Amino acid sequence: MDETIERRIRDRAYRIWEEEGRPEGREIDHWLRAAQEIAAAANEENTTSAAMPPASDAAATPEKPRRSRTTRAKKAAEAPADPASAEPAKKRRSPKSG
Repeated sequence: MDETIERRIRDRAYRIWEEEGRPEGREIDHWLRAAQEIAAAANEENTTSAAMPPASDAAATPEKPRRSRTTRAKKAAEAPADPASAEPAKKRRSPKSG
């Protein structure tokens, strides 16, 4: 068994033992559970990395979709030519002084 994998299993088994309140006589159960978790994590890593190409720095952070913004010039161009048919402008309130 690879020393790195064995160390990871040992560390995980120890954490499981501590999480369960340090019971006596469950070493094999903890070791097998840790080995299964490590193997599952390694399998998931391999499956994920095989299914997805390596991400570049640009692709790592997805770009937010841009919202369209209507500029004043565009609004003015879309405004009706006859000022009488235009809707009255809304009055702006001045901030209350207090």
